Amino acid sequence: MKEQTWPEVHERCSRRADEKYQEDEQNCRLTLHTELSDLTNGAFQLCSNSGDLPRQAPPPCDSVQLSPPALAGLRLRVLEAATKVGMTKEHCHGLTTAASEAAMNAIVHGNEGVGQIGITTTGCVQVWIRDSGKGIPQEHLRDVALTPDVSAAGTLGEGFEMMQIVDRLWLLTGPSGTTVVLEQA
Repeated sequence: MKEQTWPEVHERCSRRADEKYQEDEQNCRLTLHTELSDLTNGAFQLCSNSGDLPRQAPPPCDSVQLSPPALAGLRLRVLEAATKVGMTKEHCHGLTTAASEAAMNAIVHGNEGVGQIGITTTGCVQVWIRDSGKGIPQEHLRDVALTPDVSAAGTLGEGFEMMQIVDRLWLLTGPSGTTVVLEQA
């Protein structure tokens, strides 16, 4: 057997440590995914990749480039779609509030972003909010998702609590950005 040099041994150990770290990260995310799904009866889905997101409903309107002045337009488009499918006043208000919170998070923490509103073939209104920020760090996900007044960025952290008033919520977050999908019947 060939004797290895110190740099080779160091490289092999570093590679093993990186693999173990990645495995631990995936296990933590899977555990949190299960916990969030169980606690919300499947309404809150923490996604590991874009394949875990729902099929996107065709948008009845153009995308909204998110910025503080554009929030009112996004809320109006959500309200129009909700009214179009005959949603109750309470559900309209809940979805509009949740969409506004998701959009504000994208603006404040995610370098603005894009909002899209669509209607599924089953009559649900679907709101997609995407940003290209740095995402929510893995170690903060549980607290951000489950604890009121907690934020990974040190702000008030009301957003996810407010978003959970919809029928279903999907969250995909990582170093290349965050996608939130809200769905309300």
